[in-house]
Amino acid sequence: MSKRNFFYNKNFYILLLIFFGSFLILRNFNNGFWSDEWSTIYFSNPSKFNLILTGDFDDGSSKYFYIILIWWNKLFGYYSESIRLFSNFFGICSILIFLRLSREFKLNNEHIILSLSLFVTNFFLIHYSEEARWYSFSLFLSLLSIYGYIKSLKKDKYLIFFILASAISSLINIFSSIILLSAFVHALIYRNKKLLICSLISLLLILLLKLDYILLRLFDERQLGAFTIGSPFTKSFFIGYYFNNYFGNIFFGGLALSFVLFIVIYFRSTIFNNHKINFIILIIFLSYLLPLIYSYLFKPILRDRYILFVVPLIILFLSYFITNFPNTFYRKIVIYFFIICSFININFHKIYFSKPSINDALTIVLNSNSKNIFLKDTKTQPLFSNYIFFSKFAKKNNIKFHKDSKKLDELWTICLNSPRFATSLQIDNKECFKNEFINTHSLENIIQIPDLVLRNYKKIK
Repeated sequence: MSKRNFFYNKNFYILLLIFFGSFLILRNFNNGFWSDEWSTIYFSNPSKFNLILTGDFDDGSSKYFYIILIWWNKLFGYYSESIRLFSNFFGICSILIFLRLSREFKLNNEHIILSLSLFVTNFFLIHYSEEARWYSFSLFLSLLSIYGYIKSLKKDKYLIFFILASAISSLINIFSSIILLSAFVHALIYRNKKLLICSLISLLLILLLKLDYILLRLFDERQLGAFTIGSPFTKSFFIGYYFNNYFGNIFFGGLALSFVLFIVIYFRSTIFNNHKINFIILIIFLSYLLPLIYSYLFKPILRDRYILFVVPLIILFLSYFITNFPNTFYRKIVIYFFIICSFININFHKIYFSKPSINDALTIVLNSNSKNIFLKDTKTQPLFSNYIFFSKFAKKNNIKFHKDSKKLDELWTICLNSPRFATSLQIDNKECFKNEFINTHSLENIIQIPDLVLRNYKKIK
């Protein structure tokens, strides 16, 4: 009876963690949109499919991602909020596939609870599951690919999942092809001919389909200039290896990195005996090594979010070996300590720049005498104008958008208050405080909120 009760309790804790992780992803659903998210919204317009036929984009997204997102928008409506829901959905799906992946390494209850707790409370994973970008979709496909490969070690029927997930994942995020390369190397080491052939064919297919992307991104100077990345060869990188970003701050990141180093030393004689563990170690190792080699020889290409998939693998690595500590007393102390720290860490993570809250600006317009917003010519700020125009909040509250100010007796404009918008510098954009329609309208009111300046005009009679 006690075992049965524990089984139900364990499932209850797992279900609770899944719901909690979903809540953490969804809680900032209306927390503004960042400039690269505007790009996602702009290029995923179902009525402008021709926009994505020209190739890949300066925002780092793939045309294959936009093709998939266009179909999502056709099903759920072309709104800013629908696109964010896409990321939220696959962020939550990533929790579920991670749970299945975690079970493949160890069915021990301590391991599952620890690994899932670290995953659902991980700030880095939460943050990129909240953005209307390709990150959470790429993470889900990467985890599905890894899961498919591990299952294929014993059952060939999972090969199709591995091949499809790996191929789509690599088309969405070229860095995910490192997983395929790791599978190829792993299959070569352990002489698994089926997995070796499947991995090789998939790699060649990705190389063919992404050849235009690779040539443009890696060798075209104009593209490199528009897609600048800071060099990873810094003192802070080689001290922390992005762990401070992955785990929210320098303290928890330092703790995780310290335990990784301790595990490598303590379990050095047995660490390479498990084929599954070998595979995730190989992915983590190559995910750092290959981009660093290229960055050294050519141009910097490594960013923490591009290899987002290593975060769950680091969590699996930690959880697997922490729950392998032979001393029961110390093992339980470390497990509870990590779980408690992970939950506390939710409120003490590294804070990124806050996003401009357009809904706050639209609420000001909504509560005024006029619901008219003048949008500038789309040639000057197409991404921002498109983002506001296709806001579900605006449509729901019947806010009107116009391109001709002369016909309006009263109107609003919304100005991006850069450079504060783009950086941490607290400098106002002087252009945001000038009268744009000095000959036709009087400037009645200026309202300043973070990153945005609203101007209210009335027609001169």
